Amino acid sequence: MHKQYGILIDLRRCAGCHACTVACKSEHDVPLGSFRTRVESIETGHYPTVKRHFIPMMCNQCTDAPCISACPTNSIQRDEMGIITINQESCVGAADCVPACPYEAIFLHPQTNIASKCDFCKERLIEGEEPACVSTCPTDAFVFGDINNPSSKIASMIKDNDVLRLQEEAATEPNVFYLQLDKLTESLLNGINNGKERKERHGTKKETNSHDVY
Repeated sequence: MHKQYGILIDLRRCAGCHACTVACKSEHDVPLGSFRTRVESIETGHYPTVKRHFIPMMCNQCTDAPCISACPTNSIQRDEMGIITINQESCVGAADCVPACPYEAIFLHPQTNIASKCDFCKERLIEGEEPACVSTCPTDAFVFGDINNPSSKIASMIKDNDVLRLQEEAATEPNVFYLQLDKLTESLLNGINNGKERKERHGTKKETNSHDVY
């Protein structure tokens, strides 16, 4: 069976420290205001029982990735590890892939005008290392591996736990999984990724503090 690398994020462990965002930016020289990996912050409930949820976000390496068919130059392809990659040589910056992604995971580099996104730190994988976000997380919230390998830790955790994937109704078959993501938070995230305006709602508030810092 072919490899399909994926990530499971245990939200019980995520402390919202943004170490994953910083590590990703350092590893790939991501410009200010752009993100390969970001952490969304959502508050639910009413005072005094307010809860804050931190949800790391990145390219979901979808099995049926809409960005592939959206690219007019065929610059976006899936590799032998199941990772969606962008050919930097043939990309012309048409940006059709940006709105095609339901996770808002693709951006145009402001200097090169070339599409960029998370590729699970492919060059690190080739060297036998884990993605920067995974190895940097101080709470071990990220579990990375081949989800098609039944003996891998990630495959076991997906099998043994009630995990969710974002925007499953979009039928993209994402390969990023979340443990302890409740339905309310999922619906709010789906609203964010559908491009809805950031606003306060009755009993809920969404913030993306990292966008103002990094």
